[in-house]
Amino acid sequence: MNPLSFAQRRLWFLGRLAGPSAAYNAPVVLRLDGVPDPAVLGAALVDVVERHEVLRTVLPAGPDAEPGTEVRDASALPPPEVVHCPASEVEDRVAAFVREPLDVTAGLPLRVALFVPQDAAAGPGSGTDGGDAADGPRSVLVLLVHHIATDGWSVRPLLRDLDTACTARLAGRAPAWEPLPVQYADYALWQRDLLGDPGDPGSLAAEQLAHWRRVLDGAPGVTPLPMDRPRPAEPSGRGATLTAHIPAADHGALLAVAREHGASAPMVVRAALAAALSAAGCGSDLVIGTPVAGRPEEELNDLVGFFVNTLALRTDVSGEPTPAALVERVRDADLIAYEHQDLPFELLVEELAPERSLGHHPLFQVMLTVDGAEGPEGARSAGPVPLGPGLTGVQGTADLAAAKFDLTFFCARLAAPDGSPAGLDLALGYAVDLFDEATAELLLDLFVRALKAFAHAPGLPLGPTSLTTAEERVALTARHTAAVRTTVTPPTVRAGRRDLGAPREEILRGLFAEVLGRPRIGPDDSFFRTGGHSLLAGRLVNRIRAVLGLEAGIRDLFLAPTPAALHRRLTEAARTGAGAVPRPVPRRIPESARPERLPLSASQRALWLLARIDGPSAAYNAPVVLRLDGTPDPAALGAALADVVVRHEVLRTAYPQLGGEPYQLITADFAPVLATVPCTGPDELERRVVEFGRTPLDPTDGVPLRAALFTTGGGGCALVLLVHHIAVDGWSLAPLLHDLDTAYTARLAGRAPAWEPLPLGYADYALWQQELLAEPDTLLDHWRKALDGLPERTDLPYDRPRPA
Repeated sequence: MNPLSFAQRRLWFLGRLAGPSAAYNAPVVLRLDGVPDPAVLGAALVDVVERHEVLRTVLPAGPDAEPGTEVRDASALPPPEVVHCPASEVEDRVAAFVREPLDVTAGLPLRVALFVPQDAAAGPGSGTDGGDAADGPRSVLVLLVHHIATDGWSVRPLLRDLDTACTARLAGRAPAWEPLPVQYADYALWQRDLLGDPGDPGSLAAEQLAHWRRVLDGAPGVTPLPMDRPRPAEPSGRGATLTAHIPAADHGALLAVAREHGASAPMVVRAALAAALSAAGCGSDLVIGTPVAGRPEEELNDLVGFFVNTLALRTDVSGEPTPAALVERVRDADLIAYEHQDLPFELLVEELAPERSLGHHPLFQVMLTVDGAEGPEGARSAGPVPLGPGLTGVQGTADLAAAKFDLTFFCARLAAPDGSPAGLDLALGYAVDLFDEATAELLLDLFVRALKAFAHAPGLPLGPTSLTTAEERVALTARHTAAVRTTVTPPTVRAGRRDLGAPREEILRGLFAEVLGRPRIGPDDSFFRTGGHSLLAGRLVNRIRAVLGLEAGIRDLFLAPTPAALHRRLTEAARTGAGAVPRPVPRRIPESARPERLPLSASQRALWLLARIDGPSAAYNAPVVLRLDGTPDPAALGAALADVVVRHEVLRTAYPQLGGEPYQLITADFAPVLATVPCTGPDELERRVVEFGRTPLDPTDGVPLRAALFTTGGGGCALVLLVHHIAVDGWSLAPLLHDLDTAYTARLAGRAPAWEPLPLGYADYALWQQELLAEPDTLLDHWRKALDGLPERTDLPYDRPRPA
């Protein structure tokens, strides 16, 4: 089994800690001037996934809490989802798609959708003439990739290979590209060999770790940002984004400052950000995170994968330096940092063991990304991206509405066709848990002011009042005050003594010591400050479950990292009946990952057993009768009904048995027959409708759906959908009829319905329920107590005795 890289392990752990989230989605959005052929696009995507192994690698959790790797066949990639919708809805549909969580423990880290405005006519080949760019894109292609399988640099080889594959598939052949020299799994193995054991003084890891220990010694663990409210113990992860622009003239002046002082453009930008944060009251000792490409060997340049590393860069803004002097400070520090960029940030955190909290990122809380830091050096061009002959696009952006850090500053360097500086596009992503929009606007404006000051006044000292007004300084001070959370002495601590630990706390201390490899652990020793890290946290949680039978989760360990605190948390959870681990969340399970025989839900199982006992009966029919004021088009209605059945797999599910045990059998090729029943008049129509509604449906033998359209010569008609209760309930009627209306409208227009894919199928719900009820003792105990002493039957005022 191939190991994960250090960066992948961190993201994998964060996924387990936070649960399904879009925070680490890395969408690639292409706004195309035509509409690609979905079949050609699908074949080309399979080619690309075959070429880049990381895009078809699933990372399940092993029994020892270690992540595993499963390399799937490229054919496991689902075909691109084609979404036809009004042009006015395209952006909203794209935004919703890029925010869908990707679960890399259960499926591939890639999902693809093509959004086509309904007025965009698809051509027979790769695309169609896009017309005037002002009319908007003819289609939008979104490659939704999890960050665990990609980074900023990867976008270029990914799109280049997709273009090559589309060109080849349009010509009716497979792409003839040179094989890649290595795969991502080879890099992960090479990375471990390169670094060696951090415990070996002669290893590269030990050498670079010693450097970072010296650099970060005494640095503030949490930057004092001007927050509008205190940090929550468990952040929501929600974010928002603001944008700004630096004109070309200022951009050129900044480059001149960089050249004069022997610095790069990103160094000048980081120096300006440090000055802006200092002006905002964040102190003079600042640690800012920044990404580096992490591809030290040429063989890695054409690979798709998560290579990027993060550096925690410390900046000294003390002494009111001039912008020029601050640029030189940053230059000197950064040049040394880049010589020590091989040490993975994840390993640095494990070895330094800073205070760990769900409420903030370790070592730094402000990230700066300058384009070129993750990709090849040079300014970004907004040039066309080819996607096969005759089809080009422009790379766009997508707002994930998520925040990985408190503040994330982005700087994109623009270039004119002749290569001259064309300005800087700035953006600030901020955590809405901490900041109001007005505060974020002020921080972004300070960044803009600092950049302009560095461009046009590099010799003037940066004093405490050089970037802010008196009114702004008052407002910033107020925000710093608001961000301070009042603390009180925990009620379990008494002056001069502490309670003797409970037996469970003693066991927890032993488990902490066992996992950490230490002779003993005190009740207030933090797991993360005594050598613990993400993967050891998973092992500790597994040991707690095995030894104590308690449902502890990794999140609990972050919120209560000492044996005493974790004991209190688990005790409180047991007392209130609230599990320490959240309920499992229903999620869509890829068809390839579902069990061979899908279980029935508890309600379905009860109805299935009743059907076996009673035989065919209409008792559990759930007919839907629609009385129409006109006669629908039978062909369009039949096609629409088939669309609905394809969308809702429960309507095409049979319930056979094997060895007396029922299971769900989803039929892919079931096509519902819409029977047309002519009636002589309203009376016959009513009689026929009643008779049809009473037709027995046997869920043990066939699909639980029939449909008929009853018509009269006078124009009145009735549509009856006869569904067995095993596949529908009262709530289901609204989505069922809504989808039928959508599909019928589309079929009348000669097209398939363009609806959002359902987040999961009924079989996914049944599997989730099975997981939820795996240990039903708590629920059973509740209902035993609630129903204890209940009369066996209610005395009703019958008119006759109850029959046997």
